[in-house]
Amino acid sequence: MSKRHLLVSALVAAICAAILVLFTDIERSARRWISCDLGLASGPGDPACRRRR
Repeated sequence: MSKRHLLVSALVAAICAAILVLFTDIERSARRWISCDLGLASGPGDPACRRRR
């Protein structure tokens, strides 16, 4: 593979990794919102309700 192909492959891999991180954060936030803010968790001590600071 030429340097150009390697550069394009690295760029595509970086974009995919960024998308994965973005959607993982969105999914975790949505789960926390549904569980804690809507009162579906077992209580304030529920591990799903702990927020990282």
